Amino acid sequence: MTARGTYHHGDLRHALVVSGLELLDSEGLAAVTLRAVARHAGVSHSAPYHHFEDKDALVAALAERAADQLVDELRASMATATSLPQAARSLGVAYVRYAVTHPERFRLLSRRRSPSSSSRSPEAKLAETSSVALLVLLKAIRLGQSTGAVIDDSPERLALTAWSSLHGVATLLLDGLLTDGPPTVEEAERIAESATRILLQGMLSR
Repeated sequence: MTARGTYHHGDLRHALVVSGLELLDSEGLAAVTLRAVARHAGVSHSAPYHHFEDKDALVAALAERAADQLVDELRASMATATSLPQAARSLGVAYVRYAVTHPERFRLLSRRRSPSSSSRSPEAKLAETSSVALLVLLKAIRLGQSTGAVIDDSPERLALTAWSSLHGVATLLLDGLLTDGPPTVEEAERIAESATRILLQGMLSR
């Protein structure tokens, strides 16, 4: 549904976020300005300022919506898994598939955040490093360790290792370094499946 299609319900903030995501998808982050989003949503140029102080606030809202979408897709990918290896493979494939099907949203989520305070928890540091996918991985690894399926090592270190590998695969695909031409969804899924299988060999208990 377009932003114009949602605005008549009176939810201006939602309409502006939808417009921002549509502009992000089609033209990249540089095209996302308060004025451009207002024009795309069919509202006055001043309307966005009722909800967003500046472009940074708007971009933060877009990142939050993209993060929610990614988490929903990761969780859905694991919902029907009957074993930890199957869940891990599904999660890895879903993460890379999201990057290929929503490249600009993926790049937005990968933007550098400010350094975390050393006093913050490992979970908070993971959340701020770059990707909400880290927390999903961390939860899955801790669950696996509680059943003895995953090796007894730092769950934060294991989550970072798994995420680094999957994120690297996704980034290399978007940069066109793993395929001839832009990657298809099928190519991305195949490469992600292979990478996840190799990761599992080092993480599962024997």
